[in-house]
Amino acid sequence: MLSDADAALAIGTDFDAIAIRAWLVDIPETLVHVILDDDLGTGYEPAVGIVADELVLLEAPTDQGEPQTSDWMSE
Repeated sequence: MLSDADAALAIGTDFDAIAIRAWLVDIPETLVHVILDDDLGTGYEPAVGIVADELVLLEAPTDQGEPQTSDWMSE
C-alpha cells in the first residue's frame, strides 16, 4: 500500500533496519521526513527534510485558537 502512495510523511523515525524491515519497504519517491536529530536522510533521501522536535511540530497547529468559521458557516 505504501508503495502505491504519491508521497509519504515520516515523523520521528530514523529508518533503522527494524523500523523498515531491513530495507524491504518501498518508500514513495516523494518523502517528507521530520526527525529531531541528524539522522535525516539516513537510508532514504527525503524530498523535504525537517529537523525539529516532533511533538512541538505536531502540537503547533493546535495552538491557533478557535477557528474563525462564522463568515463561511453563514453562507
